Amino acid sequence: PSTFFSQQVALKGGEKKVEGFSALVPTVLEVVSSLVSSGDEAGARDVVSSLIDMVAAFPNLIRTAVQPVLSAMLSLARNGALDEGVRYAAVELLITYAEAKPVQFRKCAGAL
Repeated sequence: PSTFFSQQVALKGGEKKVEGFSALVPTVLEVVSSLVSSGDEAGARDVVSSLIDMVAAFPNLIRTAVQPVLSAMLSLARNGALDEGVRYAAVELLITYAEAKPVQFRKCAGAL
């Protein structure tokens, strides 16, 4: 589903359309938090995986919410009570962003 989503964004305007989706990133983080709180770790992993695909295709997607995204992913990765799949997905998102935007990542990582 996430690959389909990123393909549709690319077909319908690419980076310009991503700016509209950027406003949804805080809501996506709330969904992940809700899913983890309710015990739906598989759902949380799926949402983070979708976010990974989007960030890989459009790293500027999280430009306006880099700090909250990185903080949330670090929190998930450090939570030993969570399933490995969720924790690995969180780390994968961090790595994906760091590879795509190394300068921005270093600036934000220092504040974490």
